[in-house]
Amino acid sequence: MGFSAFSTFLFNESYIFWSFAKPSLISLLVGLVLRYYNKTENNFSIKSSEGGIIVILSWILAILISTWPFIDLKILNFTQALFETTSGWTTTGLSVVDVTSVPKSILLFRSTMQYFGGSGLAVATMALLLGPAASTLYGAEGRTDRLLPNIKKSVKLIMSLYTGFTVLGILLYLIAGMNLFDSVNHSIAAISTGGFSTRVGSIGEFESALIEFITIFLMLIGTINFAAHYVLLKGNYKKFIKIDEIQFLFKLLIVIIPIAFFSLYNLYDSFSKTLRVSIFDFISALSTTGFSSVSYSDWSELTIFLMIILMIIGGGSGSTAGGLKLHRGNLIIKSIWFNIRSKIMPKNNIKVDSLMRPEGEVFLDDRYIQDTLSFGYLYIFFLILGSVILMLNGFGALESIFEYASCLSTVGLSLGITSPNLSPSILLVMSFGMFLGRLEFLVIIVTILKILDGWIKDFTYKKN
Repeated sequence: MGFSAFSTFLFNESYIFWSFAKPSLISLLVGLVLRYYNKTENNFSIKSSEGGIIVILSWILAILISTWPFIDLKILNFTQALFETTSGWTTTGLSVVDVTSVPKSILLFRSTMQYFGGSGLAVATMALLLGPAASTLYGAEGRTDRLLPNIKKSVKLIMSLYTGFTVLGILLYLIAGMNLFDSVNHSIAAISTGGFSTRVGSIGEFESALIEFITIFLMLIGTINFAAHYVLLKGNYKKFIKIDEIQFLFKLLIVIIPIAFFSLYNLYDSFSKTLRVSIFDFISALSTTGFSSVSYSDWSELTIFLMIILMIIGGGSGSTAGGLKLHRGNLIIKSIWFNIRSKIMPKNNIKVDSLMRPEGEVFLDDRYIQDTLSFGYLYIFFLILGSVILMLNGFGALESIFEYASCLSTVGLSLGITSPNLSPSILLVMSFGMFLGRLEFLVIIVTILKILDGWIKDFTYKKN
């Protein structure tokens, strides 16, 4: 917010300086006061349950504080602002802001939220402040990838890669003809797989095949595991190609894009336009970025259904993307095959099942598969629950499933349900879905259960 406050001078919008500066100074002051009255030793450690509480509260506070500029400038009411900032921090990209009428500082502020939300609050913070608690916070935010054995070096390398890719995106967009402001915002949105745009028509408004190609390149970078990027940067190309997520990513695209092309063939006036839409928008869905090149109002139900499948699967684990994640989707499919194979082949011919991850070959046991399936069950449960709530409010079944899958997978694509006119209750339900999807269900559920368990034990102790 401090950065956004100073950006107001760059855009000759100093009249809104205090809309950013006040919450920035207040949060800084509160942090300093809490730090002063709660001094701890430098070698303190925290439990996993405490790490979960810290991470969840940090996200909630960041989202709440970020509503201030939208409310102060009377751009949005509280519920709308909460929806917008949740969408920003979770890198979803669904928006209720009229981008044609708000100050540039607000648009840049939305991108700033996606930049830090994409890397993760815990990772962004630990890049500056590291101690024995770092590993616990790192895991509490749903991350398991470590580029290097040392957590401190891993975090700094992730932030270096993340920032480097963002700068690369800005340069590529400038070369393609975008102005600097649009280049900065769209590069951040692409690498963070966030999808906030400065244009009403998103990337499609530029009507440039080159800009679409650059965006596809950046979306794929954003959706690939940071650890896989590190493998590639070390020059280990053979290992990179063997990583199960990378193989599954391109297998999905090879299968889905031709089907999408033939289902869209009669909608557009040329072969090239149909091909561009089929590639761009479906990669946007799978990478959970949420950029669009066209409206989906005249698409067939089959095409929309294909988009839903890709949004549910999502991007790479340990990346900025959301969804079930490529690794889990691949594992669920392979576990079915493993199970079938085990029932028809002699036991002495069955090899130990494994998958190739950036850190090396991972052998699969029942617990590993069960954890993955549990995550999948939770995802489907909340997808059904959220979709039913939208349907009860008068929206169609397909549109409701599409919109809530977009929330849970932090995608940001919309069939038109998301708008400033939505009731506050629906905006809150969608905001909760985005929050659940970004912190990956289990972190939130386990933390809440541990908090409740602590309260019950404390109450029982006092009663006795």
